[in-house]
Amino acid sequence: MKRIRWKNTLPVGVALASLALVGGCASSGSRMPDRASRAPLAGQFAWHDLVSTDVAASRVFYQQLLDWTFVGSGVDGYEWIEYQGQIIGGLVDATRLERTPRQSIWLNGVVVDDLEAAMGRVLEAGGQILKEAQRVPKRGGFAVVADREGALFQLVAENPLAASPSEPSTGQWLWTELLSAEAPVAANFYEAVLGVEPASVSDAYVLLMAGDSPQSGIVTSPFEETASVWVPFVRVADPAVTAARAVELGGRVVLAPAKDVRSGSLAIILDPGGAPLALQRWTAPSEMAEVSP
Repeated sequence: MKRIRWKNTLPVGVALASLALVGGCASSGSRMPDRASRAPLAGQFAWHDLVSTDVAASRVFYQQLLDWTFVGSGVDGYEWIEYQGQIIGGLVDATRLERTPRQSIWLNGVVVDDLEAAMGRVLEAGGQILKEAQRVPKRGGFAVVADREGALFQLVAENPLAASPSEPSTGQWLWTELLSAEAPVAANFYEAVLGVEPASVSDAYVLLMAGDSPQSGIVTSPFEETASVWVPFVRVADPAVTAARAVELGGRVVLAPAKDVRSGSLAIILDPGGAPLALQRWTAPSEMAEVSP
């Protein structure tokens, strides 16, 4: 198994700000994935684990920022993240890993029909297997992999907890985007591995389609020396207010809402451990219908 060799990269805050500046799908009134069912589609990001270098600090931060709660999973070093009584992800104690990462990271999970087959396609497409397939009680099978550029993500299968509400409420997962060296090239990798269909919005932005709906996006970074990373989006009522609260709780704002960036609907923060998170204001289709004449 090959090891990832990280390049000298720009500061993560600068890199992530470029994700928003280039463009994207998750604007306040844009079309989001059609999720009529709570059963996620293959090719859809439907699980998120925070690998934290300080789980106590992470609990306090997210409890006070997004009203998330944390409960034991029955597995040492792993907790469930709950919101309004629903399990929406997991918290991993990075200090219990063989190698503790330098900073926290959100490890986002994409649904696949056959875990072993998907792992094989990762290798065939030039990616890497970083953690072989295993099962966690209640959440099914998963494997940790990296794409050709080194962006980490999970393959998840038979996870009964993975959910995709048709219209995510505030505090729930909304979208996922990849910051990449070259979006069209990265999209080819995910097409080969996940069976999704790339749809170019511009030279610098590609949607990954499944079930005739966009499921995630890939942004080309304007910088040459930037590590690729998947960034999860959470729906919030007011990104400026939530971002300001994040700073009060020990986080950092790397992109404040601005009118010329997705109509002021987006903020990007780093939590106290350095994990990037996008805060997005979004109007659901049903809410648009309510205000229509």
